[in-house]
Amino acid sequence: MQYKNETQILNLIKYGPSLFILIMLIIVTSFLYFEKTNSFEIEKINLQNEYRENRKNEIKNRVYRTYDFAVKTINKTEAELKKSLKDEVYQAYSIIENIYNQNIDKSKEQTIKMIKDALRTLRFNDNRGYFFIFELEGKNILNAGFPNLEGKNLWNYQDLKGTYLLQEMNKILKKSDETYYSWYWNKPTDKEKEYKKVGFFKKFEPFNWFIGTGEYEDEFKNSIENKILGHIRDIRFEKTNYIFVVDYKGNSLVHINPKFEGKNFLNMKDLAGHQIAKDVISIAKKGEGYLQYPGIFNPEKENIELKTSFIKGLEDLNWSIGTGFYEDELKAMIERKRIEYDNKYDNYIANMILICILITFLLLLLSKYISVILEKKFKNYQKEIKKHIEDNTRQHNLLSQKSKMAAMGEMIGNIAHQWRQPLSSISTAATGMKVQKEIGVLSDKLFNDSVDGIMESATFLSRTIDDFSNFFKPDKEENFTNIKKLFQKAIKLVKAQYQTKNIEIIYNIEDIDFLTLENELIQVILNIFNNSRDELVKIENDSFRRLILIDAFEEDGQLIILIKDNAGGIPTDIISRIFEPYFSTKHQSQGTGIGLYMSEEIIVKHLKGKLEALNESFEYDNIKYQGATFRITLDMKEK
Repeated sequence: MQYKNETQILNLIKYGPSLFILIMLIIVTSFLYFEKTNSFEIEKINLQNEYRENRKNEIKNRVYRTYDFAVKTINKTEAELKKSLKDEVYQAYSIIENIYNQNIDKSKEQTIKMIKDALRTLRFNDNRGYFFIFELEGKNILNAGFPNLEGKNLWNYQDLKGTYLLQEMNKILKKSDETYYSWYWNKPTDKEKEYKKVGFFKKFEPFNWFIGTGEYEDEFKNSIENKILGHIRDIRFEKTNYIFVVDYKGNSLVHINPKFEGKNFLNMKDLAGHQIAKDVISIAKKGEGYLQYPGIFNPEKENIELKTSFIKGLEDLNWSIGTGFYEDELKAMIERKRIEYDNKYDNYIANMILICILITFLLLLLSKYISVILEKKFKNYQKEIKKHIEDNTRQHNLLSQKSKMAAMGEMIGNIAHQWRQPLSSISTAATGMKVQKEIGVLSDKLFNDSVDGIMESATFLSRTIDDFSNFFKPDKEENFTNIKKLFQKAIKLVKAQYQTKNIEIIYNIEDIDFLTLENELIQVILNIFNNSRDELVKIENDSFRRLILIDAFEEDGQLIILIKDNAGGIPTDIISRIFEPYFSTKHQSQGTGIGLYMSEEIIVKHLKGKLEALNESFEYDNIKYQGATFRITLDMKEK
């Protein structure tokens, strides 16, 4: 028999994929067509701005690379200069040391003369560098650049900044044998003006001297500038584009036309009357920026065009570094790209239509093939589902029956424990009356008391029968009950048996009414009790206090039930498996392993709650215990 829904599913499997493919391809093709049309139009509209931005980024990157080269060259050259000054002083020091060691038997004056003669004529750094020697107290021993200072004491000499050079050097070299230093000094070619100088000094202990040399900053700066400008002059790209350099005074340092180099453009104006050099310098002093200006000669076309340039300032040298592009070149590139876009669009549309037709045909064939396979799989799946449902139903019924039988066995044992004492009382009373009757001492009072005791025990037996009968009622309707009373019923069923095994049941239960399947929840509680009982009786220690503790309370709209024992806990290697069917640590003769499995089934599927097991430590009567805790969480249902 095939249901209506199954027939609809089969029809959907047969025809659904093909219909879906056709609809989706029509939608996708239409979407691609209109989307691509709009996209091409937008791209053509944005093309000019994008190309302009790309070109601006290109010239910016070229200027940045040139700027980085200049900065690296400055840093590298400074480092090389310092190293060369240090090497020259070390070489001179070695000469002094050799002369001193080889002429130790001669007078100091003779040794000094030999040292001065050896160093006076030495030159380096394109003949700009020379050596000087001072005593630490300020007397000039040698000055190859200013021989007139030799023999003079310069202890109180101040440079342009007011620094007492010899006094400052005396302080430094008392703490260190060598140092780099900068100061102001005359040039041999200009003795009227002081120039900043950087140098290296080293102390010579035997004569309490220091030897030094230096380089004038402006001469060093000129050597760096020439090195950088030479590199920039060689940079060319795209025929008409180049890197230009203008200093902050308006002098052209690098230009594509050599005849413009060295000229001052500070007051030059373009066709619109703008002073371009001043604008360039202004942007450079601020850091960087773009500048657009007309009236500039295009060296390739020999005409005047609008040009966009990027400018960046090099503060170390007071330079404006820049490059740019011409608008006519940009327009020509954009027009070529527009033509490419139009051709690309036409080809795209033709190819898209052809591909969509081909894909549609292939997908229809594929969908037909898949539909046949799915139909066959679906029918097989129907058969498997029916078989699995039958197997699962049979298995669940079997487990449920086994659980009921196990519970019935437990209850029979509990009934036996409950009845043992009342039956014993009835037997004792009857036997006592018989003996007293035979010996003639049976009084009316003793007879009445014995009969009352027998009646009381019989009433207790009757109530016990009612309690166990109520537990086994197959009631599947939810009823409101009180959690405290429910636990009292459950404890009453097992109390006698647990007392004989010295197991104390201690509870702290709030007075809460809720809607539930009462007998099924009692069955779960008894399963957990029995699990704790089985573990507690394993402890063979007469002085050990066997405990089962119960807490029940409301929390965030849920009923929480905690059942603990002090049997040591569940082994960690099996705690994750205790709710599996047929899993048990007991001997086969002692259990089936379905009690906790059915408990979880009842809590989760029937009562829509949650059952968890964990190990934890707790304290009772100032004694710490370790054991298992079963936590039941149920949603509270109001009246």
